[in-house]
Amino acid sequence: MSYIDVTFIEPVDLAEMGGVTVEEAEAIIQFAEAAAERIEQEKAKRRRKRKVERSPHIWLIRTQRRRTALLPKLPTALSPRH
Repeated sequence: MSYIDVTFIEPVDLAEMGGVTVEEAEAIIQFAEAAAERIEQEKAKRRRKRKVERSPHIWLIRTQRRRTALLPKLPTALSPRH
């Protein structure tokens, strides 16, 4: 069960399932909400970091493709033979 899953459980139901008081269940749910938010922020930070790290490579690939597309196509008869 994930932290997000725990946030959807009612305190009374969690108290019954966990053998804790309703107040303890509320504290558990609050902790789970904070943890779920923190995890989501960390994931977003990692995604942004990966995007920045990949950006120069993507830019280079796209630039090379554009340059290749702009080059005139030589007829096969005039193409150099190896």
